[in-house]
Amino acid sequence: SLGALSAPRVQLPSPSLLSPMGKGGDSGLRETCTSTVYALGRSVEGAPIAEARFRPQRKKSDGPLLIGVRGNWYDLTKYLARHPGGDVLLEFAGRDATAQFVAYHSDSVLKHWKPVGTYKWDRQAPGGDVFEGAWLSLSEKFERDGLYKTSTTWIVSRFSLVALFLAMAIGGSRLYAYGELSPVVAHLCFVAGFIGLAGVWQQSGFLMHDFMHSHVFHNRAIDH
Repeated sequence: SLGALSAPRVQLPSPSLLSPMGKGGDSGLRETCTSTVYALGRSVEGAPIAEARFRPQRKKSDGPLLIGVRGNWYDLTKYLARHPGGDVLLEFAGRDATAQFVAYHSDSVLKHWKPVGTYKWDRQAPGGDVFEGAWLSLSEKFERDGLYKTSTTWIVSRFSLVALFLAMAIGGSRLYAYGELSPVVAHLCFVAGFIGLAGVWQQSGFLMHDFMHSHVFHNRAIDH
């Protein structure tokens, strides 16, 4: 084992002291102040806070690039240059990156990597950050609720809508350019073609987003 990760702890004042109104002050103001403290990366009752992340300059003498996921260390030294996300990996050198991994990767990615060590992983505060733990719990709930599953009906409807808009763009522009129409009808065809072209770009953007994030087939080789 490479040891447990640690982070500094802070003790915050009670909610009543966080309120500008003092004890007995407006509860809405207390909630606002408490939310501000949370936004600063702190937590109540002495819970740990994460250390500030930075992207250091890495040297060959620094040793292996170890990144932790769910209590396992992975050596990504040779993979750094090929990582699609670039050198963002350096921000998590020697740190737990479970929340970041779950946010941007499928668990199937880990099938290609063999752990080189272990560390004590706190599921409630991975990497010493209770907010990442809360995010992981929320993500798992979304997974159980099926919110990450691809809707075939939705994908087909998007492609159908793109085809409809494309037909409007081509048909409207051709009728406007070559049709023997009255001025009113010609202008309506022009507007229809314009709306169709805008719709093609807008809906194609939705599809491109889902494919690039591998949210359609959940397979990077196919989606890309």
